[in-house]
This record gives sequence, C-alpha cells and structure tokens, in this order.
Amino acid sequence: MLTEPSPARHPRRFRRALVCTFLGALLCALLVALLFTLGSMLDGTRFEEALAYGLIAGVIAAFCGALIGFLIGMADLSLLGGALTGLLVTFAAVAFYVLAFAQAGRGGYFLGESLIIWIALGLPAILTGLLTALLKKRLFPAPPAP
Repeated sequence: MLTEPSPARHPRRFRRALVCTFLGALLCALLVALLFTLGSMLDGTRFEEALAYGLIAGVIAAFCGALIGFLIGMADLSLLGGALTGLLVTFAAVAFYVLAFAQAGRGGYFLGESLIIWIALGLPAILTGLLTALLKKRLFPAPPAP
C-alpha cells in the first residue's frame, strides 16, 4: 500500500518547503513591485501612483512566488529547476488569464494582450526561482553521504 509520508516523518523537507515558500513570496513580490514601480515612473506616472501600482502587483506576485518557492523546497530543485519552475508559473499565469477572460473565439486576442504578464512576471519569476534555489542550497546543504 502506497501512502504519502507525513510532514512529521520528514521534518527537514517540511522545514525546507516552508522556508522556500516564504523566500519565494518575498523575492517575487519585491522584484515585481520594483519592476512595476520603475516601469510606471518611466512611463510618466506620478511617484505615488507608481508606488501603488507596484505594491498591488507585488502582492499579487507574492502568490506566484510562494508557489515557486514551495515547489523548489518540496522537490529539492537545483538552479536550473528553479528557473524552469519560474517559467512554468509564468506560463500558468498566462493560461489562467486567457482562460478566465477570453470569450469564445477571442483567445488569440487575449493571448496577444497577455504580453504585460510575460514582461512583468516572466523575468522576476525566473529570477525568483534561481535565487530561491540558490538560497535553499546555502541554507539547507545536502546531508553527507553515509
């Protein structure tokens, strides 16, 4: 009989997943908020509005970052795995946007309109995956071989 191991039986994995979830949420929120704030200011938006846009986008991106961090922590992914996880979360966000808002026959239009998601979430999500995997490697080194 196959059963899933409980977190109590694997405290290292659970602790690693919890820390990576927090790191991923924090890193992705900061990177997206910074990107949105700078992009809005360069577009001519007032500083207060640009900061508000950045904070809203950062809060939303924190959920994506938490997912990236959780996957990296649970699966014990490397740097490449972290980057690919960030890319896959970006794909999932675009797919959610297109499926949630596109009407029948207008999926191509919404796919084209999803460019802002690729720009605003793609690079920060990949960087979040890389940095979370790097920090995980530093905080939780591999146990020595017996």
